[in-house]
Amino acid sequence: MRIAYVLAPFFVVAVERQRNPDLAQKPVVVGGRHYERKPVFAASPACLKMGVKTGMSLRQAHYLCPEAVFLPTDQERYESVFEELLAVLDSFSPAVERDGLGAAYLDCEGLDLLFGKDEQLGQKIVDAVKENLGLAVRVAIGPTRFVVKTAARLPRESNPTIIPPYGGSRFLQNLSVDLLPLSDFSRQRLQTLGIRTIGQFAKLPSLELMEQFGADACTAHKMASGKDEQKVLCRKKTATLERSLALERSIETLGEFSSIAQKLLAYLVDQLRGDYLACELVTLYVELDDGTGKEASMWLREPTSSAGDLLCALQQMAARLRCENGIALVKVSLSALGAEASKQMGLFDGQRRRRAHLERAIDEIQERFGSDMHHGDTERRRGAGYEHHGGTETRRGTRLERSRRLQPARSPYTCRADTPDWVPLSTKLTVITGKDGKPAFVIRRGRKERARVCNNWRVEDGWWKENVSREYYRLITASGTIMVVYFERDDQGWYLEKIVD
Repeated sequence: MRIAYVLAPFFVVAVERQRNPDLAQKPVVVGGRHYERKPVFAASPACLKMGVKTGMSLRQAHYLCPEAVFLPTDQERYESVFEELLAVLDSFSPAVERDGLGAAYLDCEGLDLLFGKDEQLGQKIVDAVKENLGLAVRVAIGPTRFVVKTAARLPRESNPTIIPPYGGSRFLQNLSVDLLPLSDFSRQRLQTLGIRTIGQFAKLPSLELMEQFGADACTAHKMASGKDEQKVLCRKKTATLERSLALERSIETLGEFSSIAQKLLAYLVDQLRGDYLACELVTLYVELDDGTGKEASMWLREPTSSAGDLLCALQQMAARLRCENGIALVKVSLSALGAEASKQMGLFDGQRRRRAHLERAIDEIQERFGSDMHHGDTERRRGAGYEHHGGTETRRGTRLERSRRLQPARSPYTCRADTPDWVPLSTKLTVITGKDGKPAFVIRRGRKERARVCNNWRVEDGWWKENVSREYYRLITASGTIMVVYFERDDQGWYLEKIVD
């Protein structure tokens, strides 16, 4: 087993000095201003020599090193640069494991066929990081994780440091026992027993060590003996699904945008469901006719793979961007992906949940038995090959039809011919108001029911390029149905927006 350890010494300070070259020869403390009640996040070597330590208060650090430059912590910047460093390492090995900020393990097994011997591989890693990021790194390649980590952190002239396949214990034998992962109490006892080097510690019987010092000492004994068999664990990468579409003719209305977004989501939702994933973060990027770009992101209340939920989020973001010029390009990104997991159902989200579960069940059935499976008498009555949706015909089995074939029997939504029928659109409703102008009765499906107003609110806003002025009411009918209705001031009509199951 061959493992590499890549270390960017004083990574945080190096990033700050890269941003401000004037700090190159100055002592630097990162964590905040010297008068703030915050801990030291990182410090340069000159400050460490003066007694500054990570975690101590900034005021104490200023007392020990008053000439230091104190900088606020920019965690996002450090993480961004480190992700770029990991991306460079990904080009060398398929298994890269993060080990804190500024350090990582690489699985080097079999890489000699691509990059040559260990010395050549290590030098190529050093050169690649320097060329791409301008950062100096130390590289050690050896047989175990503990050996290479220790070698990279020791001050040595050679870079990279190469430890032979069976030379781990020899490399460690004269080093201090304090480098082993032991408790302070264990270190004190070892000092009392005269055990000061790793080589002396490795010669002790492992069973007696476990009895005297516990299981941690047994693990440390394996490390000291060069028998650490822990492999490199591939880190969990931040996956993102993206899809973009450059438009031949710019779009200016929400209806046109919804049609484009639906096409992009048809592909992305197929990928999500194919991998049994759910998305929690949706990002919309649009490029306008004048060449400028706008971007908006939205965290969903819960991870989802529902095309309807994702489209609603995109519509809200598009309205929020308020694009005055026409849109020439649309890009949709789905991130914060994770496996779909079971979750306690909410009290009022039954209809949406049932629809999502039904879509998932049909996908699994078609995946197992084929995409031409018929389901129920409804399918047999629809004729061969085509289905009718909101004034348009779609071929069965297409990716677009797959997202919109499921319309619940008791749905509060209606559809227009130019929109997919899983988009929630309001339907006309007959409402009888009381003397106060608020709904008193609703007539739905030929039945007149008394309704009680739970709460109401007003919306005055611009939706894409259309002004909206509505009076919303949440009602509960005599039969126990909860519904959201609104009065449209433009056409003086009542509409049903949704029914809450």
